[in-house]
Amino acid sequence: MGTAARYLTQKLTLTRFAVILLTTVLGTSFWSCTTLVGTVKPVDQKDKAYDILDLSKDPKWKKLESSTFSSGDLDASSEAFSSEAADEAYQRTDTGAVISLNSTCRKGKKEVQNLQPFLKELLLGFTHVVSKEDKSLSVAGHEALQRTIQGTISGEKTKIRAIVFARDQCVYDLIYIARPEKFTLHEEDFTAFVASLKLR
Repeated sequence: MGTAARYLTQKLTLTRFAVILLTTVLGTSFWSCTTLVGTVKPVDQKDKAYDILDLSKDPKWKKLESSTFSSGDLDASSEAFSSEAADEAYQRTDTGAVISLNSTCRKGKKEVQNLQPFLKELLLGFTHVVSKEDKSLSVAGHEALQRTIQGTISGEKTKIRAIVFARDQCVYDLIYIARPEKFTLHEEDFTAFVASLKLR
């Protein structure tokens, strides 16, 4: 696959990722947009060596079933790993907000030194950005980057907080997405979710 075609495949898949998150917040079926046309070759594996808060113990948070998709034929030199459906994802039944954790591990890759490409990949598709805030923090004892951004995805106003960090050959992202006017309602739940992450 040529560079232009590979880039287009990646871009379309990441747009679908944004639409999946958006359709979740709007209250439609969470996995309604995960079907890809054509053959997709997954390149990443999941890390299960962690423990994290089960938000579904609160009846207002519903655990979402997983379904995997991949950004396709990324070459081995790609800076960013492919995006996949979350390892853990929860939707708030009253507001439609979503909190998720995803891990992607690629054997043979060197430990990630620059988290910016991963953060940028997570937030592709935003237009009409009205606010953006970046900060550094520590998650599970590892340096992490956090970006909170408000803008438009597929014509809908959306606010997302995304956190990325790396350990060995794995990259982890934690995401909170909600409508802007509902965003503050579940920030504490997201903070507790992130703080609960323990790597084994």
